[in-house]
Amino acid sequence: MTEPFLKPGVWYDPDQASCAMVEALGLYHTLGTFGPAKWVFYSANPVGDALADLLARLCGAGVLEANDDGQFRLRPGYTPDQFADIPAAY
Repeated sequence: MTEPFLKPGVWYDPDQASCAMVEALGLYHTLGTFGPAKWVFYSANPVGDALADLLARLCGAGVLEANDDGQFRLRPGYTPDQFADIPAAY
């Protein structure tokens, strides 16, 4: 099993959570910094907007949760083996 990009119990700012998704998908390798692609995570654009939408949808599906500061984390108690049990409609 591989190490998750979002560590359980850790709150991530939206740009960090989006960056983790981009790395997990193999779309971009940040090597610990946003580098020249920083604008993707900090401005309105099709990719940044899609990542923000995906974060919201993962919250709605019960995989992630958001706090009042706009940060995200894996829902406490969520494990990868629960992936097949995500509701079909939310």
